[in-house]
Amino acid sequence: MQYHPRLPRASFCLGLCLIFGCQFNPPKARYILDPVVLAEALLPEDISFRGSGVIIRHQGDYTYILTCKHLLDHPATTGFQVGTGARGDDWTFHEATLVGEHEEHDAALLRTARLPLPQVKLGPGVPRLFAKEYTTGWCPAVDEILSFPGEVIANRPALVVSGQATGGCSGGAVFAQDDGDWVAVGLITAIGNMEIGGNNLRLNHITMALPMAALRPWIEELLKDEKQSERADREPAGAEGQPHE
Repeated sequence: MQYHPRLPRASFCLGLCLIFGCQFNPPKARYILDPVVLAEALLPEDISFRGSGVIIRHQGDYTYILTCKHLLDHPATTGFQVGTGARGDDWTFHEATLVGEHEEHDAALLRTARLPLPQVKLGPGVPRLFAKEYTTGWCPAVDEILSFPGEVIANRPALVVSGQATGGCSGGAVFAQDDGDWVAVGLITAIGNMEIGGNNLRLNHITMALPMAALRPWIEELLKDEKQSERADREPAGAEGQPHE
């Protein structure tokens, strides 16, 4: 989403919450809100594309953020950053590096200096139908990370939930419970409408996500390569191949 100057927030925020039922402090807020950040692709002339990102791992000196590839794909992109800290007008921005992209799954992984925020726990599989969930991402109208409650409508092949999302929520996460823990089960990729069967049943304003289970092998492979690269960077020059005494 192209970013424009911020809009007045108070009245719009109240209206959005009344309409969609969003919760600023859902259960286990530390696990649902805090690991979700602002992801931004920088363009010339102070223009940027913004969406959401999810902290999936702290490893070595770095923090790794999962987001959507389409947020970062503008041909004029000059760099990337993630926003953390107080919401709204008090974002703290951190320079980020693109580690990898997954064309088929519309996923991308960013790396930044280690952040003092919790990482999500990735769900081991897909949530059951009608399980309660929270859809968490950046809401551009109020310039904050918000969480919207809902239920799982479909879980194969894509994850479809009723928790509301806005355009800025792409790259955010769908959270559901697994053995009592709130875990990230989906990467938000799109919002839209869905027709069910031949009964002319139409669901509006649903949120679609890619199951985290489908992304896990790709994520782990990238993080493995990152760990090896960081280890190699820390080795003294000329240490490789020297005999051990």
